[in-house]
Amino acid sequence: MTGTVTKGATASNGLYVAIVIITIYWAAVFVSSRGAKTVAGLSSMELIIGTLIPGALLVLLGFVFLGQGNPSAAPMDTGHLFPVWTGLASLVLIVNVGDLKTGDTVDSDDHH
Repeated sequence: MTGTVTKGATASNGLYVAIVIITIYWAAVFVSSRGAKTVAGLSSMELIIGTLIPGALLVLLGFVFLGQGNPSAAPMDTGHLFPVWTGLASLVLIVNVGDLKTGDTVDSDDHH
């Protein structure tokens, strides 16, 4: 695995990876030990910090990239607006994406 900034130097350094993993683990233990109210507050902030801000940043950077005259990696015409229909496989993909977005899960050991 190669990092983009460090050319993989830190990603291949076992001691560095171990320190990062242990630090994140114990930070999570500390937050959990503060109680359910703290965990709930952190969870609500994670929506903004971990989803909305990175998503908005990616869209913004995409517009900046295209605005600088760089070509899009994906065709940007109406003929490519929807994926090619391949029959049953396309239907399965649509249903799975829908389930993923709504939070549905498939569990063979369902105990409701």
